Amino acid sequence: MNAISAIRQLPSIFQMIERGDFLPLHSYHVRGRQGKLLGIVGEDLCYPLQLSQNSVLLKKWILEVEDKRFYEHGAIDYKGIIRAIFRNLIVGKITQGGSTITQQLARTLFLYPSRTWSRKLCEAVIALKLERHLTKDQILDAYCDFVYMGRGSKGFEAAARIIYRKPFRKLEPDQIPALIGLLGAPERFHPENNEVQFWIRAKQKSRALGVGVVKTTINPIRISRTSNRRIERAVRDELLRAGLPERDIKAVELAMDESLQRSIDQLLMEASRRQEVAQVAAIVICNKTGDVLAESSWSKGQATQFSPSFSGHIQPGSTFKTFALLAAIECGFSSETIFESAPYHSEKRTGTKWNVRNYGYAYHGQLTLKEALKRSDNSVFARLAECLDKDRLVSTYERFSLVNRCSFTTAAALGGIRDGVSLLKLANAYASIARNGVAIEPRLVRFVEYEDGQTAFVRPSSGRVVADYAAIQALKQVLAYSGIRTISQIFSGKSGTTKKGSLFAGYNEDVSISLWLNFNHEQPEHDPKALTATQIVKKIGNDLLAWSEKRAFAII
Repeated sequence: MNAISAIRQLPSIFQMIERGDFLPLHSYHVRGRQGKLLGIVGEDLCYPLQLSQNSVLLKKWILEVEDKRFYEHGAIDYKGIIRAIFRNLIVGKITQGGSTITQQLARTLFLYPSRTWSRKLCEAVIALKLERHLTKDQILDAYCDFVYMGRGSKGFEAAARIIYRKPFRKLEPDQIPALIGLLGAPERFHPENNEVQFWIRAKQKSRALGVGVVKTTINPIRISRTSNRRIERAVRDELLRAGLPERDIKAVELAMDESLQRSIDQLLMEASRRQEVAQVAAIVICNKTGDVLAESSWSKGQATQFSPSFSGHIQPGSTFKTFALLAAIECGFSSETIFESAPYHSEKRTGTKWNVRNYGYAYHGQLTLKEALKRSDNSVFARLAECLDKDRLVSTYERFSLVNRCSFTTAAALGGIRDGVSLLKLANAYASIARNGVAIEPRLVRFVEYEDGQTAFVRPSSGRVVADYAAIQALKQVLAYSGIRTISQIFSGKSGTTKKGSLFAGYNEDVSISLWLNFNHEQPEHDPKALTATQIVKKIGNDLLAWSEKRAFAII
């Protein structure tokens, strides 16, 4: 944040301080259901410093080298500023700032590191505000937790774990001065960047503190992670929905199955490397519990930071025809009811025209609804949608949480919806069919561990009936016919296409899946060599079958 931006942001910064929500969140680990680390939430690694003999010693030594009069002066040490001014005038440039611990905390939390007079002014103003709302002890605690320590880490706890590979409370006292030496120029003195300078600085701080330092062999952990933004956002959204606080979290365990996640990642990564593919994404949920078992999104061989799985707005294509057929069955139609497969044209009362053609201009004369679903016949489903009562049609899609009534049109029967849909909603809609018309809210988070030792469990939601049992049974027979058949299993469901995409949504006895394949350009219609979502789901099928067999001997 530059000086002008910082000055403009002062009112909002003051409001944050007054609300008491200005401190960053500590990092917390995200694990799968087998306990494997899946990621770390947070921009930089940052862990709370636990109370111990070492933490008491650390605070004493920080004050000794950074701000001896911390408990005596206010937010600003005027004597220190005068001393720094004389020093800077002598050398002709800013070499000392005279900043107090409070000012350094203000800079760490809200400002930029460059040494300018405008930044110093903002720093002083924010420090004054901090001292009105925090005690000296709270300020010192926050400084120890959030001061930048280099190489993507904040606070002494994270620095200890990265440089010495152990918690701060387990350090030897003579190792602490080396960490204090990172203050002021953490990147310059970080051992990952320059180990020689790290030990020179450690000796300087040790002499200043009157303690010894023992040079030991260190092997800092290299932080090269790229945080999984899409999982982070999904976790935070679910914690918010569950009413669970995100502050002071130690770890979050997800419902994801690591082995299944790894297998799907590998398959989607390979598919994404094809020249014509822009992105491929998929999500798998457990039919019994609604647990999200795997979620993956790849582009050009790299995991993406955005995915349509949780909050995307993709066009669902013909995967939406399933629910138009369900609405028809609930209205008394049979899957054997015959409709005409031919170009369809209609004009609304508003004067708008609806012209519908089939994919590849392929028409089939007289078709049953069952056969029309398998062939994804647009003309048949356009005629069907016009036959149905609009309120009954929109009600069906609403019950499965797929559309917004305000923007609904009969084109939804062909997958034409203004707002789009996420892969999670699409997969969960098909999971509701697999459960014989019972919807369960998907669950990504199983439980949350807090720093104080408390554990909060996120229990599966209770089911709600969204469709008539007899109608669902009739629909399931049609989906088994239109789905994917392999040597080992049947995956009931429906494929779909858009101008630049291919989709599949469906289920077997244990899991439901939705997969979206996005191309760089429009693909030729009915190209036998084209990659489709159905082909990828077939490859995933063996991994899903393996998960189902493992589940039979495990407690979920």
